[in-house]
Amino acid sequence: MTVIVGIECKGAVVIGADSACSDTMTELPLKGTKLARIKAYHPIDNQIAGGCGSIRGLQVLQHSFETPARKQDQSLEGWLATEYMVVLRDAYKKAGVLTVKDEVAEGHNFLLGIGGRLFEVMDDFGFMRSHHGYLATGFGWQVALGALDVLYKPMMSPQLGRRTVLQALAASCKHNHFCNWPLRLIWLDSEGKITMSEDFTDSSQF
Repeated sequence: MTVIVGIECKGAVVIGADSACSDTMTELPLKGTKLARIKAYHPIDNQIAGGCGSIRGLQVLQHSFETPARKQDQSLEGWLATEYMVVLRDAYKKAGVLTVKDEVAEGHNFLLGIGGRLFEVMDDFGFMRSHHGYLATGFGWQVALGALDVLYKPMMSPQLGRRTVLQALAASCKHNHFCNWPLRLIWLDSEGKITMSEDFTDSSQF
């Protein structure tokens, strides 16, 4: 179980995650991270991601997925809907992540930050962008969305955006026993630079 939170802010996208790895009976703090850096041919198309569910799916994004090049005249959404998702589906199939149920292929649910925009990629390789400028997924998503509804301000600074994501994650850890510390952030600026934070072990750090 988990919680992943993402926001769009001024000149950046921020995604954060908790560290719980659990089933209905037990919960362990994950030593690794639920966040991924995804490098592209052009730095402007570099991506960040935060995933829930399949740990293997996130490992594929982090270590073996090769982003296809985007044509100069191709829109971001058009590229994601076509070449990007086809290559992603093939990478999941090759790695054993892809499952087929009732003749429908299912992959891995995750938040994706690219080009100043935040998307949620669904199991069926569709994707969506929220009008609100923020998204949350995983077992603690409802608590996180409630916190973001109060805390989020459009075009907030990246520094305030990072604190906002941490506060939403902390709220989920407080009110959902399947979410837990430590917390970690990753953010992507307008030039394609990716930064990963150290672990946050309690709210006094932000």
